[in-house]
Amino acid sequence: MPHDSNIITIYQSRAGKIFIQAPMREQQALDIASLIKEGHIVVLNLERCGSVESQKLLDFISGASYAREYKMNKIAVSTYLIAPPEVAIISLID
Repeated sequence: MPHDSNIITIYQSRAGKIFIQAPMREQQALDIASLIKEGHIVVLNLERCGSVESQKLLDFISGASYAREYKMNKIAVSTYLIAPPEVAIISLID
């Protein structure tokens, strides 16, 4: 099939993977930041962390997201969706 120059890829995730992370310690923040650095989509659930550790994790991951120009959306209590700017995140919840 010949290549059609009119077709472009809008977004291609790395192997279509979405990682769901529920860290228990702030030391796991580096692993999550690595997933963001590699271009993956991450669902981050902070329910298993205490409030102090949760805030530290959130601060670190927010910085990693900002560095990659990722969007970070709160989707539930203590749960965030972290995705590249090419991914449309549409909320239908009022």
